[in-house]
Amino acid sequence: MLVLGSDCPIAHYDPREVLATARLRRLPGRPDVEPVTAGQALTGLMALEGYTSHAALAAGEQEVAGRIAPGYRADLTAFAVDPVTAPADELGTACVTLTMTGGTIVHRA
Repeated sequence: MLVLGSDCPIAHYDPREVLATARLRRLPGRPDVEPVTAGQALTGLMALEGYTSHAALAAGEQEVAGRIAPGYRADLTAFAVDPVTAPADELGTACVTLTMTGGTIVHRA
């Protein structure tokens, strides 16, 4: 199991950049930069699982967090692109269309 997160200043605080960097092994929008250990790049699904369900499991919160389902906390961010299939460079700067905290919409674009 691989867990991703946003432990600033070690990792980016922006989930779009974390997901994109895990796939690219470099910062999104920087194709001129050589990827770091490119063989360790994740797929879009692996990155999303690492940031959601695997992170919840590692924190012991798999019964209340890490997925969108009845009874779960509903802390989530929705992007204008699919984080699994969109090109990683595009994901890094994708618009945030919705943010929910505890099931309450706190941002809608």
